[in-house]
Amino acid sequence: MFPRTALLAAGLLVLAPAAPAVAAPAAAPAPAALHLGSDGPDVTRLQRRLKALHYWPGEANGRFRETTRAAVWAFQHVNGLKATGVVDARTQRALRHPHGPHRLVRRSRPTRVDIDLRHRVLVVYKARRVVLISHLSSGSGRHFCQAGRCGVARTPTGNFRVERRINGWHKSYLGWMYRPLYFHGGFAMHGSLDVPDRDVSHGCVRLPMDVGDRIYGLVRNGTAVYVRR
Repeated sequence: MFPRTALLAAGLLVLAPAAPAVAAPAAAPAPAALHLGSDGPDVTRLQRRLKALHYWPGEANGRFRETTRAAVWAFQHVNGLKATGVVDARTQRALRHPHGPHRLVRRSRPTRVDIDLRHRVLVVYKARRVVLISHLSSGSGRHFCQAGRCGVARTPTGNFRVERRINGWHKSYLGWMYRPLYFHGGFAMHGSLDVPDRDVSHGCVRLPMDVGDRIYGLVRNGTAVYVRR
């Protein structure tokens, strides 16, 4: 048998060309984080997803503004994430596999409002089904003196009912409230122009303005309200 090198020299053996190396597919880029000021179709998809989960980010218009950020805060609180208001990779994963809000009271009315002060989340239930989840801001715990009255800015906890309502803006001695739903004396859940992710109110439960409109139509007088910390 002739050696392989001799066959090559005589031209009697031709080597097949080496197969070209196949490059590994490039990893898909991570989706860009969405935040206050973002615009575009990714924001529209986010808003539609939040709506499907019963949060209220405003209209699905592709513009990430304060109402959408408040809905993201609420979603992050419910899902045990740090409430940054930024839809990063962790929040995007949670949006694909979300948790629902936990029940505040074991034996509660099927139609009710749960106000979770610790996590700054309000949930409206109709016949045991979640119909609205919102971010909120409650009593700051600070001492105050205003309009000749002094007190501690604290939101009461307990079992209440919606007692009365005012349609439109109402000015109390502590400030303006939009479409307030009173559940304990002068304490109300109401729309506000200032609802940060911290507790700043005199004791009322502040909600984003759009949510103030929605909850006013969803919640009737006499509806159970459970407030816990």
